[in-house]
Formats: sequence, structure tokens, C-alpha cells
Amino acid sequence: MQEVATTQNTLPISAAEMAEWGTKEVTSNDLIIPKILLMQGLSVMVTEGKAQLGDFRDSLTGKLVGRYDNAPFEVIPFMCNEVFSIQKKDAQSGQFVYSHTEPIVKNPQRADFNDNAPWEDKVMLDGTLTDIKRIRRYDFLVLLKSDLDSGEAVMPYLLSFKSTSVKEGKKLFNMMYVRNKAAGLLPASYMFSIAGRKEKNDKGIFIVPTVEQTTRTSPAHVKAAFDWFKRLSTTAFVAHEEDETQEPAASDSSATGEF
Repeated sequence: MQEVATTQNTLPISAAEMAEWGTKEVTSNDLIIPKILLMQGLSVMVTEGKAQLGDFRDSLTGKLVGRYDNAPFEVIPFMCNEVFSIQKKDAQSGQFVYSHTEPIVKNPQRADFNDNAPWEDKVMLDGTLTDIKRIRRYDFLVLLKSDLDSGEAVMPYLLSFKSTSVKEGKKLFNMMYVRNKAAGLLPASYMFSIAGRKEKNDKGIFIVPTVEQTTRTSPAHVKAAFDWFKRLSTTAFVAHEEDETQEPAASDSSATGEF
């Protein structure tokens, strides 16, 4: 045992070489941001027996991040993108299924302005006039407080609010960018607790995520959030593939945020 220990402590590798070993150029093609997914009855991990209704799971690893009822988790949001999640009508089943994501353009002076685009529409997809639904979605880039407190390497997550949860997304957006700005604070100045509540409609039982402000973010955690903001605001990245079956189809009113 002593011989093994001695060998490990006298590796023929200098500190500079060790540092170089961990250096690798990373481009936007390599960077994948995992999503925090709220498990619903039709979520793949639930149907496979790997998760339970109401779990919040890492889309990349399946790790349990929290639960809607008894294990809320805290996040530091530092960036938000507003998009339309486009659902198209499947010709065979007649059901609306996920097609693609489109950025929301709010400037009416731009030719691609679409902030007031109708919820239901007909557009050309793959050369075919297709019925679609535009589901407004708030995509927040967040850091987990538990990751930051652990002192380990920290990666951001994508936390989305749409359909029945879009109201909570709007609330978080306003607290980050409207209230904090009015108070002279940065978007990441407060942490938020993510939990959920159980609801039921004609599609069945499902969980709606909830957002509550907690405490001020520490300067060190604000710095970590700002470092990621600088990196991701200038670098394209790919979000990990989403489990688009995780949430039951919303009714017309909930999909447009009218509760």
C-alpha cells in the first residue's frame, strides 16, 4: 500500500502538464444545456418507472432535482428567452404534436415581428399547409443554489414555463426584469423557490410549477450567474432534447395564459 501511495504522489507529470490535460476547446456545437423537467403522467421517465409524478428531473442524467410537494429547490435565474413552442396537427392522428421552436420578436419595426401572432394558424411546413398552435413559452437559464453551495463545478439549466404554467413564467419574468430594475437591482439579485401544485382538467391530473421569491443572492453567486450570462449571451448553445409529452395538452384558455 505504501508503494502505491508513493507512486501516486510522484507522478512524472508537472503541474503545468496536469493543467494542459484538462484543456480542450469547447464550441457552441459541444455545449448542451440540460433542462429541469417536471414529470407528468405521460413523461417518458414516469412511464418507464424511472420517476414519479411531480418529480423535477435533470433531462440529461435523470437526477432528481426536487419534488413539487415536499422538496422544493432554489434557483438563481440570470437570463430569459421568450419563444413559441410550435405544435403541428398530425395528419394521421389528428392530434397536435411538437414541431419546433421559434423566437418571439417583439419589435414591430422588424419584418419578422410575431409577438401578436395568433394562437391557432395555418402555415407551410415541409411544403404542406398545416394547422399549428403557437404555445408561448418562457425559457429561463438558471443556476441551482445547491450546486453553488456544494463548491463543485456548476452548469446552468433551462427551466421552461408554458401552457398551464405560463402565468408563473410571466411572474418570474416581471420580478427579474421589471421589479428588480425599478429597485436598481440586477436580474439575479434574488433567488426563487420552485415547487408545484396538483390540478385536474378534462385531460387528467397534472402538476403546475410554482415560483416564490426567497432571499437575496450572495455576491459570489451573482458573480457566478453573471459569468454564465456573459458566456451564453454571446455563444450559441443547444438545449437538451425536451420530453414534449410531459404535460397534458392544454385547453385553449390555458395555452394562451388566460386563467
